[in-house]
Amino acid sequence: MPRRSRRSPDTDIVTISIGGVDSNHVVVTREHCASLAPGVDRRCRDDAQTQRDAEEGIAKARPKIDGAIAAVRDRAPNARIFVVGHGGAIGERGCWPSIPYSDDDARFLTGYFDRFNDIYRESAAAHGAEFVDIGAATVAGGHDPCAAPEDKWFEGLIPTSSAQPAHFNARGMAAVADMIAERLGVETR
Repeated sequence: MPRRSRRSPDTDIVTISIGGVDSNHVVVTREHCASLAPGVDRRCRDDAQTQRDAEEGIAKARPKIDGAIAAVRDRAPNARIFVVGHGGAIGERGCWPSIPYSDDDARFLTGYFDRFNDIYRESAAAHGAEFVDIGAATVAGGHDPCAAPEDKWFEGLIPTSSAQPAHFNARGMAAVADMIAERLGVETR
């Protein structure tokens, strides 16, 4: 049963993190951009099919993201809603094999995820929710998957922790919790 069914007018805090599997993330990042050998630049940023798949994924995501936030707001009209964005799973550089992209393609993919964050930000604002930009915090803070294991918040395609590939690890989840706690005025440590 979807967790959103448990929301009610008495709910006071909701966090939302929406995956991107059905938004062409895998097609764009792995099929078009990932290199099977170190030092290879796939130049997916210049590929017309990559661009089409990226645009299609972004277009598919917009109504789903907006609908999910609207549904939560409808079920929990008095809640403070935090929408956790995308990004951070790929930084400004590649580091084969964990992040198997050229630096230029990694920057393209960071921009691709930034466009999803624009949707999250706009949809959050439209429904009185707050956007949590974990991607910007991850990349700016040097916590992307190319960072040392003790510094990174996201795992690459070859994880160095028990987290799933291309997902938050425990430090990343703690960082999101800290960002939300700060907005709530709550100390976490």
